[in-house]
Amino acid sequence: MKEKRTVSINMFGGFSVSCGGTPVVLDYANTTKMIHLLICVLAAGKEGIPRKELISRLYGHDELEDPTVTLRVNAHRLRKYLKTKECFGDADCIKIKAGSYFWDREEQPVVLDTEVFLETAGLALKEMDEDEKIALLIKACHIYQGEFLPELAGKNG
Repeated sequence: MKEKRTVSINMFGGFSVSCGGTPVVLDYANTTKMIHLLICVLAAGKEGIPRKELISRLYGHDELEDPTVTLRVNAHRLRKYLKTKECFGDADCIKIKAGSYFWDREEQPVVLDTEVFLETAGLALKEMDEDEKIALLIKACHIYQGEFLPELAGKNG
């Protein structure tokens, strides 16, 4: 069985994906519904995002005959598209459980800069040693590369 490589996701300063330090080129603009779906599912973390909230974020006030079916179709297209990218292999990364969409980290491990930032900043707040606290805060500052998902600023959600 092929070992799964961890995919790195950056959301500060813009959305980007890399695998083993090599950028993964996404053939779609970061504002398309399919990539927006990917971003929403990843940003939701381990808890996932409820279907209703996801529909609201993706389609807002769009006039759709059946938004649930449209979401399902976009999720299917996204799963199929990710399988064309070498670093995702044959992983079925996006799962639906109890009405929420989430990224299956066992199927495809990911590291999100947002989570690393929050973890590092949280450790700094708890640290009693001043030198270690400063080192952790500097590390957090280096992780923060700019506004969270600026390409989606002004969009729903």
